[in-house]
Amino acid sequence: MKYKKTITMILIILIILLFANIKIQAASANITASTNTAEVGNNVTITVRFSAAAWNLKVSGDGIDGAAYASQTDDLSEAETVKTFNLNTSKSGKYTITLKGDITDANGVTHNIDQSCTVTITEKQNTGGTSEKPQEKKEPNFTKANKTMYASKDMNLRETWSTSSKATKIDAGTELTVTATSTNKVNNYVWYKVVYNGKTLYAASNLLTSTKPQETSTNEEPEDPEKIEEPSNEEINKVVTEGLKTLEIEGFDLSPKFESGIYEYSVVVKEDITSLNIKAETINETKKVVIAGNDNLQEGENLITLIVYNSKDEVEATYQINVNKNTLDLSSVDQIIKDATKEAKIKAIIFISLITISVIVLIIVLILKHKMKNKYDSEDYEDEEESNNNNFFDYEKEINSVEQQNNPVVEKKKGKHF
Repeated sequence: MKYKKTITMILIILIILLFANIKIQAASANITASTNTAEVGNNVTITVRFSAAAWNLKVSGDGIDGAAYASQTDDLSEAETVKTFNLNTSKSGKYTITLKGDITDANGVTHNIDQSCTVTITEKQNTGGTSEKPQEKKEPNFTKANKTMYASKDMNLRETWSTSSKATKIDAGTELTVTATSTNKVNNYVWYKVVYNGKTLYAASNLLTSTKPQETSTNEEPEDPEKIEEPSNEEINKVVTEGLKTLEIEGFDLSPKFESGIYEYSVVVKEDITSLNIKAETINETKKVVIAGNDNLQEGENLITLIVYNSKDEVEATYQINVNKNTLDLSSVDQIIKDATKEAKIKAIIFISLITISVIVLIIVLILKHKMKNKYDSEDYEDEEESNNNNFFDYEKEINSVEQQNNPVVEKKKGKHF
């Protein structure tokens, strides 16, 4: 009975040790935003966090530069990775960012991931009680340009991209050289950098035209420049009239989604892609598009430029696509994950087999030890029994001898009788 308790205790100890060495794995991945609502121009951070031994994930959506992550830890143990993205909040609307793919935990179990977060960007609220528009804290991004344009009416040129900055008045028809175009609206306008009298100033793009206006009669009273300084809401909605109508890349999604007034995009492609099938259509059918940088895409970052020309071969608009060519072969990563999973399973089987064999050997040893103990106990019992028998025979002889000494006459009588 005692040996059964010993075996039970040993088995319990082995089970505890076994579970103590097997970590409880819980691979996970999620995507969150620093805030779900914000105003135009506010900072919003998208955070992607995942904990796994191997991963194959893709981040994409409106307002961010997409990215793909595929790798594994050196020892196939779970490790936490954190990636952050800055959301482009230059325009109001609803932005959805997704996290898709799969992760594998240290036990070799693969989990599919399909998560998303949504951020709503609203127009800035004027809480100061004045009609002055909010000012940008930093200079917007500009793309280079080189074209001649004219003031469509008497207007103001500004020292910065703010409508409240110092103004320089110019007449309708004034010739200006445009050197750059903002890639997004600032204070509700797309701005041009222009050269006027040797000085770089700024002008709202809808106040300029590529066609020189007809000169007005000297008898005609000019309009009050202060009344026509800023464009109307209707004019704001028609800012982009000379750029692209559509822009698509076959097999890939642009980030952010295409809009005529957005001039910079990004896309993530696989390792085997050397060029993209780009489809671009201009708003005005008389324009033409020239694509540069789309041949022989290299590993890492690539820049593709689309330039819109008018019938006079003058630059009307410039669009840029940042192409991130993924240097990881996702198929090979999948194979690595499969091999690692297979290896982990084999190690687990070997470990469990060794534990099982150890338990069986221990049980056999205990059984043999118990049998040997029973054998020794049996031999000791036989020796004791034989000793008792010998003692009994000696005792019987002694009794007979005593009886013979006490009854000698009887023996004699018996002899005489014969």
